[in-house]
Order: sequence, then structure tokens, then C-alpha cells
Amino acid sequence: MISRRTVLKSGGAAAAFAIVGAPSILRAADTVKVGLSIPITGLQAILGETLLNCYKLAAAELNAANGIGGRQVELIIEDNQTTTKGSIDKARKLINEDKVDVIMGTIISPERSATLSVTSKAKKLFFYPTNFEGGECNRYFVATGDPDAAGRPDDAVGGREPRQDDLCHGFGLCLAAEDDRGDHGGL
Repeated sequence: MISRRTVLKSGGAAAAFAIVGAPSILRAADTVKVGLSIPITGLQAILGETLLNCYKLAAAELNAANGIGGRQVELIIEDNQTTTKGSIDKARKLINEDKVDVIMGTIISPERSATLSVTSKAKKLFFYPTNFEGGECNRYFVATGDPDAAGRPDDAVGGREPRQDDLCHGFGLCLAAEDDRGDHGGL
């Protein structure tokens, strides 16, 4: 039997959700447009090709499982040419012309910083999938790479305890975490 209190709580939660609304990424049309800024040419092309294949595989798996929030994932791919100028130009194109919901990609730090300079001003979420040495904290930035692989001199085989600079406090998200094997990984 459902209690009156449960009904009131559920109704209150539904009303709050209706007032605040779902995140804009889940309220749009039929697809989630994911902009990929990937080095398909240039010095990091071999890594870019691997990254692109990973994104294609992930999108195919998500779409086979009814997408994200019932919406299919549409990848819009741009070659940033492994340059900061290319990263800026492609981020602008993805946001202004292609109207993507989110941007993912880049491989090296200068590309990341260049892309973030565009995405943060446009208030678009940017996922950086590779190793991250820290230093950038932004509400529109998510680093998913392994913080232990970022080349710090005190990193040891077998991991270490997360340090204060592993965590991006405030509005961004760059957290050190452990998986079920005890390895440190980014979230």
C-alpha cells in the first residue's frame, strides 16, 4: 500500500522537476549531437584514429541500447589537425554551425586548452578523454583520463593516494577514483 506521504513526496519531486526542467541535453529533438574534435591529421593522427574508433564504437553501443534518454547519438566529426588553431576553429564550427550538445576529444594539452577556451565561453560541456596534468577547473570541463599517467615524478607503480591537486573543486569535474581492481583512474 502506498502511503499518503509517499504520494506527496513523489508529487513534490515531479513538480520540482517540471519547474526546473530536465537538463537541456535531454530536452532537445531526436538526437544528442556529439561534436568530436579529433586529430585525424597532424602529429597525433594515429592516436586520433584510435580515439575516433572508440567514439564510434561507444555511439553504436549506446544507440543499440536506445541511446541516451531515448535519444540516438549522432557523432559530428571534425579534424583539429593537432593544432591549437584547428582546435579553436573546429570547436567554433561544432558549436555555432553544427549546434552540438557537447564536445569531446582532443589529445594533447594545447588542443585541450584551445578547445576549452571556446566551449567554456559558449557554456558547452567539453569532455577530455586523455591523461590530464591538472591546472584547469571549469564548470563545463570534464577530464576522464588517468591522473596517475600524467607524468608526475612522484607517481609510483601500484598507485598512490589522490592528492588535493587531483581534485577539481568548485564547478568542474576532474576526480581521481579507483576501479574494482584498485587502479586509480579518472572520472
